[in-house]
This record gives sequence, C-alpha cells and structure tokens, in this order.
Amino acid sequence: MSNEEIVVRQQIGDVLNEWVEVEIAGTGSGRPSRAGPLQPRRCG
Repeated sequence: MSNEEIVVRQQIGDVLNEWVEVEIAGTGSGRPSRAGPLQPRRCG
C-alpha cells in the first residue's frame, strides 16, 4: 500500500466517523458530535 492510499483511507475514515457520530447524536443517545452540541432527540 502506498502512502497516498493510506492518507485517502484515513480521510475517508474521518468522514465516516464524523457522519456516524452525528447520526448517533441525532437519534437520542446523547453522544456528542463534531457538528456541534446537538440536543438528543427523544425517540418514542
């Protein structure tokens, strides 16, 4: 694997991690996201 591939994979991983954190925070688990201090929504 070349260094460029490693960098690209790290960037993709960062994007996916950020998206997952936002999704988790938006579904009411209360976990903070990098998008900002979102208030967890109550589901059900």
